[in-house]
Amino acid sequence: MFYIIANYQIFGKFSILLKEKTAETVFLLTELSAFIL
Repeated sequence: MFYIIANYQIFGKFSILLKEKTAETVFLLTELSAFIL
């Protein structure tokens, strides 16, 4: 049981990190395209 909870917490942290990185990437791409256009 503990193993499942630990895995879930790790996955939660990882998905939050992933969302932050995705948001950063999208933001940078928009900035870049605005600069080019």
